[in-house]
Amino acid sequence: MRVIIILSMILFFTGCSGKHIVKNKEKRVARIIGNQHYPDRALKNSIHDAQAIAKRLKKINFKAENIILKTDIDYKEFYKSLDDFKNKLDENSIAFFYFSGHANTLQRNSTNSFLAMVDNDKNVLVSIHKIYDILTKAKARHNIICIDACRDFSGSPKKNSQKGVVFRDMNWREEKELPIIIKDNDHYNTPTSTIVSFASNINEGARDEGLIDKTHSPYARYLIKHLNDKEDIPVSEMFNRIRVDMRKELHDEQRNSEIDMLEGNPWLNPKKAETPATVAF
Repeated sequence: MRVIIILSMILFFTGCSGKHIVKNKEKRVARIIGNQHYPDRALKNSIHDAQAIAKRLKKINFKAENIILKTDIDYKEFYKSLDDFKNKLDENSIAFFYFSGHANTLQRNSTNSFLAMVDNDKNVLVSIHKIYDILTKAKARHNIICIDACRDFSGSPKKNSQKGVVFRDMNWREEKELPIIIKDNDHYNTPTSTIVSFASNINEGARDEGLIDKTHSPYARYLIKHLNDKEDIPVSEMFNRIRVDMRKELHDEQRNSEIDMLEGNPWLNPKKAETPATVAF
C-alpha cells in the first residue's frame, strides 16, 4: 500500500510540474574500416568483411546514419575518421569500432598493436592507442573494439603457417623495411567500460580466409554470426561464443582474445536496447 501511495505522488507531482516519463534509447555509433589493397601485399577479404559487418549492424538497431564504413584509407583519412567518430559519441552512446586489414606488433610478446594504413608511397602503422585516446575523450557509455588482424611480430615464424595461407600482417622482416610508426599516446589504459577483441592471441597470426568460408576471415564470419537479433546475450558472451566456433574450425591454430574492462553486462540485441525510464523536466 505504501509503495502505491509513493508512486501515485511521484506521478502527480511530475504531472503538475510539466515533467513526463520518457524512455531514452542508447545511441549506437559504428566506425568500420576495411583496408585491403596494400601496394606490396594485398588482401582478399578485408573490404568484404567490413561491408558485411556494417550490414549486420543495421539489423541490430544501429541506424544507417550512425554506421560509417571506410575502405582503403591512408593515415590522414584514418585520423579524420576517428575525429568524426568522436564527435558522434556522447555519454549515452555505445561505440563500436571494427578494423580489418594488416597489423603488426613489431615486438614479440607485445600487447600493442599497430594497424597498417593504405598509403601509396610509404608503409604507415598507427598504434591502437590512438583509438583508445579518441574513445577516452569521447566518454561513451560502452566501447566495443574489434581488431581483425594479426598480433604477431612478422619477423617470427608462425606456428600455424601453411603453404598458401594468407595472414593479415605485412611480413616486415628486416629493420630497414620497417614502416613509419605513429604512436600517439603510447600508454596502455583502455577507455572506461571497454572491451577490445582481437582476432588472434598474442604472437598469433590471423587468417584472411577461413577453412569453411573463403569469402570471410574466420573472425569476421563468427562475429557476423553472433551479432544476431534473435537471442539476448551480453557482449562478453558473444566473444566467448566466437572463440568456441573459431577453435572448432581452426583446431586451436587461431583464437580470438579479449581485454575485457566492461562495466556491467551491455548487450547489442535491439530487444534490450532501451535504458530504464527516466524523469524528464
